[in-house]
Amino acid sequence: MTVPAEWKIEPIVHNNQKRLALKFAYNQVWNFEARALKGARWSNTLKCWHVQDNEYYRTFFNIASVPDYLPKEATSGNDNSEKLKEYVLWMRSKRYSESTIESYTKALVVFFQFFGHKPVEEISNRDVVVFNNEYVLKKQLSATYQSQFINALKLFFSIVKKKKINIEQLVRPNKPHQLPKVISEQEVEAILNASNNLKHRCMLSLIYSAGLRRSELLNLKKTDIDSMRMMITIQKAKGMKDRLV
Repeated sequence: MTVPAEWKIEPIVHNNQKRLALKFAYNQVWNFEARALKGARWSNTLKCWHVQDNEYYRTFFNIASVPDYLPKEATSGNDNSEKLKEYVLWMRSKRYSESTIESYTKALVVFFQFFGHKPVEEISNRDVVVFNNEYVLKKQLSATYQSQFINALKLFFSIVKKKKINIEQLVRPNKPHQLPKVISEQEVEAILNASNNLKHRCMLSLIYSAGLRRSELLNLKKTDIDSMRMMITIQKAKGMKDRLV
């Protein structure tokens, strides 16, 4: 089926469910085609057909997905929210990990809400200083959060054309130099022997001995392990980089 250009597809919430409303002037053929869509329902209240709001139908109707972590007030159609959605799509096109996209976007949503959705073009370096002092420091948020916010802001304004802000003047806070917390051999042994499940003990031993992240362990395949060379290939780890351990 080819979606007619005259159809207007709108994301809605109907009966507490996310749906896509199919709006068009009455046409017997179009009415038949809409009715034939899988899961399509007619709403007497809305006077239109609607289908489930999911990746399949968003692709089918060529609608960009709106991340669930953007709150309603950040997706209400104002200029800043549109730029945030473009920002998400840009990061996805650059193959940033979804966790990075989510954390960066959430930080920017908080920042824009703090200034009452002040237009992006009017944001200045002074606003960043005010936010750091009046929000980050007052709430006693960590230096890590502040650095993440600066990273998100620098990336966001690197793709915004009209701007007052100078991203070269955005600096990250000084990192505290802390000694690593090291556990003893006896504590390591106790952790590895804590489970009687052979699979769990194998997973714990592998994480400890090879220095793997949790996601790296979960994504391992049999073909990644070379027992002859005693090597493990970690594919698409942090920064989408492969490495051998």
